Amino acid sequence: MTNGWSLDDGAAAKGQFYGVVPIFLVDDVGAAAEYYRDVLGFEVEFLYGDDPTYGRVTRDDAIIDFARSDPPGARNSVKASGSTFGADAVIVVSNVEDVYVEIQEKGANVIERLAPREYGALDCMIEDLNGYRLTIGGDLEDDDDDDP
Repeated sequence: MTNGWSLDDGAAAKGQFYGVVPIFLVDDVGAAAEYYRDVLGFEVEFLYGDDPTYGRVTRDDAIIDFARSDPPGARNSVKASGSTFGADAVIVVSNVEDVYVEIQEKGANVIERLAPREYGALDCMIEDLNGYRLTIGGDLEDDDDDDP
């Protein structure tokens, strides 16, 4: 069982989805990759071109891609849509409290502090240098060992 959804329904799987890679439009692909490396602890997997037009960062099983926006300033984000609610990506982590401290110490722009949510998660929200909103969290039960 994963996040409340059972993958074992007794039927033979015809195909398995195992990941989603968001592609964030940014003006400076290299600067975006550096931010994710320096502030969020990702590794830069690749940058395409001397003046990068595309790139990828990874941390464990999390993957985020960046593409140069055309025209400059174009964003495919929740914030750019005018919405005041929602995230552009949700990154599920273990030991979310440790990750929260780590990214705060590295200067992440926390826009929602780490807190337990009514939907059973312990999460926070940050906004990156391009205005993309990331929810970073984990299962409330995994991080709360004080329950009887």
